[in-house]
Amino acid sequence: MKAVKWAFTLSLINHKTPWEIAPVGAIFGFGICEAQSLHWAESIGPAIVAITAVVQSYNLLGKSVARRFIVLSMTIMPLSLVVFKLWPSPVQGPRHPNVHPIVALSEKASADFSAMLWRQSANITVATDEYKRRYGRSPPPGFDRWFDFARSQNSPIIDEFDMIHSMMEPFWKVNPERLRANVDTATSGDNVLSLKLRDGHFSAGSSHWLTTDFAGLLSSVAHDIPDFDAVFNPYDEPRVLMSSSEMDSNADESEKVEWYDGGRKSGNFEKMTAECDGRKMFQHTCRADVEDFGMPFVHDISAAKDVCQHPEYRDQHGFLEQPDTLRVTTNAVPMFTQSKPSTFDDLLLPAPIYRRFYREHMYDESQDVPWEEKHPTLYWAGSTTGSRQNDVTDWKKAHRQRFVAKAQHLQNSTQTFLTEAEPGVWKAFNSTDVLSKLYDARFTAVIQCDSAACNSEKDYFHPSDRVQPSESLRSRFLFDLDGNAYSGRFYVLLRSHSAVLKQTIFQEWHDERLFPWVHYVPVSMSMDELPETMRFLALTDRGDAIAQRVAEQGREWRMKALREEDQIVYMYRLLLEYSRVLRDDRDDLMCTGCEERWM
Repeated sequence: MKAVKWAFTLSLINHKTPWEIAPVGAIFGFGICEAQSLHWAESIGPAIVAITAVVQSYNLLGKSVARRFIVLSMTIMPLSLVVFKLWPSPVQGPRHPNVHPIVALSEKASADFSAMLWRQSANITVATDEYKRRYGRSPPPGFDRWFDFARSQNSPIIDEFDMIHSMMEPFWKVNPERLRANVDTATSGDNVLSLKLRDGHFSAGSSHWLTTDFAGLLSSVAHDIPDFDAVFNPYDEPRVLMSSSEMDSNADESEKVEWYDGGRKSGNFEKMTAECDGRKMFQHTCRADVEDFGMPFVHDISAAKDVCQHPEYRDQHGFLEQPDTLRVTTNAVPMFTQSKPSTFDDLLLPAPIYRRFYREHMYDESQDVPWEEKHPTLYWAGSTTGSRQNDVTDWKKAHRQRFVAKAQHLQNSTQTFLTEAEPGVWKAFNSTDVLSKLYDARFTAVIQCDSAACNSEKDYFHPSDRVQPSESLRSRFLFDLDGNAYSGRFYVLLRSHSAVLKQTIFQEWHDERLFPWVHYVPVSMSMDELPETMRFLALTDRGDAIAQRVAEQGREWRMKALREEDQIVYMYRLLLEYSRVLRDDRDDLMCTGCEERWM
């Protein structure tokens, strides 16, 4: 109807206005209405449509200067809409005071995701310029061939590789001769795998994983990657906590790479966070302008994973205090690993279990059921991995145990919920009821604990028998949380028609391409917002609609952006950066074919 009103507005400029101006005016109105309701990046298209309609109207109005001036002045409206959306709002406080926090976070995340997709570079010249703008240096040799490969694989992501830059940047501060020596020394260390690339051919010794999985995956692009030597971590847990003295030193000579064994010991948190102050790690202060009533809804996933900002994680996650396995070095060793907390310096690569798990435990869509037939419950079943328990009470701090205890209402604690007191007015209230009917969570095995601690956990949780993976598909909500490190179930859960709720402190290769509140629902480490999250998503119409949309968007995006092809695109680009940082002439190395073409 608004578009129709704009049609009549243009028609009333003069009673002699040609009839063709009406449909053109309707197009103008459509463009204005769409531009008003969308994020700035999405509003550009409708704004262009509106401006085009104005130009067409200008041509239809003949030679009347007055009428033409009035119509031409209307171009200010669509242009101003885009500009105002870009300009920071001077109004302080939440932009969404009259909606539930999950609604506001979902809308903002959807707009951010759409803007990210829209801004990806369409040709090598733009991609090169964007690389220089972001990182202050030219892209590495072979970047143009990488771009061609990424486009040939229909990669939806071209520019969002800031994580690779962040991981490589500490090693740019270390002499390349020293880096190469450290890599060579580390290969003879404890539980380290080595890989060499020479003239497009990989050699990985006796490592079946590197030979069949990693090298095999990259065989199609190996001839376009410069020669390198590399070390890989076979553990799930990360290995490198580089000291600031390593980065500050310009020494050429290598020191002996030494390893510290912190497995099954307490007091590791101090070692993991020792460099927080000295290295001035990124402080994420950006928060969505959302009223969250004091509950820890995840506004910024990077900030939520930043261990330096959250000293309370020491008592909330088993890996940070007493991991089952921890073999680390403080030397400058650029080692490839599968996941890490924010304070570690390993180089992230896609975990092979995401590929093997599909082959061995394929998601069977025939066993899945439509959303309407699923139970409105949050499902999780698994073992007590995540830390080593030597005490009969310390296990109560571990992340998996805390979740199951909350879900089974084993602790008489107070939970915070929200209620809509009147339309658009939300208020918090407390209750001791966690709404346990919304949870189906259990332990199926109690492991990684001394005898007394194991018995204590069994008496508390009463673990059940193992269940079939397909049983989870009967629930609308699937919970994914860390074990000893990252969760290898994540991609399988994303393939289902259920919404995934995820809690983690671990960074992985896919972090930049998966958007919380769009592809999954993030859960804080404290889980204090989880009861209200489940109440809203499971028991309200608006929440159910958001949850179903997350389920389908996560499933669709997993098939578009987490394929093996996408993992190759990521590893290909990572290895270009890695091979350059180990070269003595790295400051002069750049892509020579990146500015010669326009595709």
